[in-house]
Amino acid sequence: IQHCGINIKELRTEEFKSKLRDVLKIPIDKKVLLFAGRISYLKNPVFALESFLELLSIRNDVILIFAGSGELDNSLKASIEQLGIVDKVRFLGWRSDVHDLMQISDLFLFPRIEYPKEALGLVLVEAQSVGLPIIMSLAAVKDAILVKDICHQMPLALGAIAWAKKMNEILNQTNRPTAEECKFIATTSGFNIQHSTANYIDFLYH
Repeated sequence: IQHCGINIKELRTEEFKSKLRDVLKIPIDKKVLLFAGRISYLKNPVFALESFLELLSIRNDVILIFAGSGELDNSLKASIEQLGIVDKVRFLGWRSDVHDLMQISDLFLFPRIEYPKEALGLVLVEAQSVGLPIIMSLAAVKDAILVKDICHQMPLALGAIAWAKKMNEILNQTNRPTAEECKFIATTSGFNIQHSTANYIDFLYH
């Protein structure tokens, strides 16, 4: 198997992360949930919002970020306005700093429609490389799971309430690998661009 390669970037300082939260107007005492990708049916942002709403019935210290754009932009924004939770959701559009957004987040949401499955899901590898816990649907393939302690897979069929309960459980966890430990695992994996390139060259010439 020749893995796709990604550049494992440096972890950001606490000062950098604090400034980014200030720019996005996210109070330091809020937990951040991140959805990054196309705002489309296949990526299932509506389920992310439904789960977030159920989470709000459990705790009020959470903010949801949508980093991406797509055909469901307008309908999703209209729903959020109707629900009266505009202050709890951020629409950022397409961003070139998703790696940084991951480092100010507390949970990555990956509720992609389960069939057909995701080809791989490099965004999941990127999230793990900064130690960001993930809740994912069955669309995610096993090869994308590097740090099992921060990856939580649940069928969409369990529904938004079950997802919200699991999300709350993950947010309350304290005994998980550090960002540095997770970065090391990603750096030494086949997804590191240096390892991936070396393996590909070896495959071509041997």
